[in-house]
Parts: sequence; structure tokens; C-alpha cells
Amino acid sequence: MGKRAVLVSATLATLAVASACTSPPEPAVGSPAPALQRDAIAYDNLDFRKSRPPVFDNTCKTLPQNITSLLGLTATPKTGFGNSACIGKEEWGEYSIAQYKQSDRKSEEKFFSDVWKGDDATGRYFERLILAERYYAVQTLGYDNASCDLVVDTGSSTPFKVTIYVPDADAEVQRKLDEKFDPVTSRDRLCPRAREFATKVLTAIDPDGGSRKS
Repeated sequence: MGKRAVLVSATLATLAVASACTSPPEPAVGSPAPALQRDAIAYDNLDFRKSRPPVFDNTCKTLPQNITSLLGLTATPKTGFGNSACIGKEEWGEYSIAQYKQSDRKSEEKFFSDVWKGDDATGRYFERLILAERYYAVQTLGYDNASCDLVVDTGSSTPFKVTIYVPDADAEVQRKLDEKFDPVTSRDRLCPRAREFATKVLTAIDPDGGSRKS
């Protein structure tokens, strides 16, 4: 049991940890899902639920028919190979909308609680947040800071995820320079769109949902 305050510095490299024997401020589960308290992002020991079915099946057909106008896209997204995600490419970059798929091996299963504790973000930008008032979420930057991953807890054993990538041309320039993108610039460039996409999609496909939905 413990409380951890996660603070993101200007260099996006500092995690400040404080311990205390306090209970996290979580509302009772309900339907529709209750609003979450922002203070909850400081806690490791939240009661993450796994009983809800996934809200997304990794195919574009699950998304609303007006997804193009809803997200301000110029092209209709397509389902990725093997029904792995709903993906698309725009002038500003590429995007992926997906639901985690659990490994067939129990030892390799990954849950939102693992993401919340930063298991995938060692040495990289990592920030906890409350999305749309009802969902616990974590945003991180990917390899070379060329993408922003937003992972959302919907109360299922498999989290929901939106990833926004920089345009291929920009990524190629950085590869030739053998340099990473500036993390602060990438965060401010990519993560707001990831939050926008996730909020709009979840509002459409999970209208009464949230991390604490019964």
C-alpha cells in the first residue's frame, strides 16, 4: 500500500516518489461510471477493475460511422493486418486506435496496473492523468520520442490505446541525423491529439463507461 506522486519536470525525466499509508480517493463503482478525483493520479494502489468486456475489437467497424468527421480526418481509417488496430495516415502524421491483446502466456500478461506503474516507460516521459473525468490514463513517448501512446483504463483486463506518430518524412530526417526528437516538443505536438482522439472515440463507443463502471 502506498502513495506515489508522479511529477514531470521540464526535461520530462524526473519521477518524485513519496510514501504514505493512505487510501486512494476512489468513488464507488456505478452505472454510468462516476467521475474520478484528480488526486488519484498520485496513487499506485488503485483498485483497477478487470471485469468489463473490451470496449473495442481492434477493427474500424466498431467505430462510429462518422469517425472521419468526428476526428477531423481527410481519409477513412482502415483495419490493420490481423485485426490489430484501426489505423490511418494524415498530413500531420499517423495514428492507431487499439485495444490491448493479452498474451497466450500467463507470465507475459499485461494489465493497466502495469502501465500505471510505469513498467514500459523506463527512462522515458511518463505521465498519469484523468481522461474525460471518468478514465484513468497514462501517456508516454515512444521510441526516439517519435510517437505518443495514450493508454486508457476502461475497467477491462485489456486497456484501450491511442497512438499518434510524427510524419514519416520528419522521422526519416531524425534517423539520418541519428537524433531523437525533443521530448517536450513531441509531448506538446502529439499527446494533445491522442487525448482528443481517445476522448471522442470513447464518448461514442462507451457513452456511460469509465474506469469505475459497474
